Amino acid sequence: MEVSKISQILRNLEVYEKDPIVKLLILKGQGKTFCAGGDVVGMVLSINEGETFHFLSYIILIFFIILFLFIFFNNMGHWSFGASFYKKQLTLDYLLATSTKPLVSLINGIIMGGGAGLSMNSMFRVVTENTVFIYPLLIIL
Repeated sequence: MEVSKISQILRNLEVYEKDPIVKLLILKGQGKTFCAGGDVVGMVLSINEGETFHFLSYIILIFFIILFLFIFFNNMGHWSFGASFYKKQLTLDYLLATSTKPLVSLINGIIMGGGAGLSMNSMFRVVTENTVFIYPLLIIL
């Protein structure tokens, strides 16, 4: 999930929360997935300014990105993209969890990382036999 998509959902949620006509919110993905997770590649590339790294280096970078919001990467490159991404992601998670309107997540197919966080903050979650939760952070930790 890209920052622009998170920003769009945040704007929509703000409008829907204030609209007395809206009684129920439904969160649903398009196609064969609910959500493929955060834009980790974009964050890594923003830190390394497009350099190519070994796969293990990516895993290590992702670990620090998620846990420390780029605090330790100030001297390695542009860290504000990751900080902005997680600020918006966590704000969205909080607003979904505290929404005054009932929220239903319709989950079909693959759901990863940040998408799992979105759906878990719903009042109701509807899954199908095709639903697969994948949380890569658990592999890293």
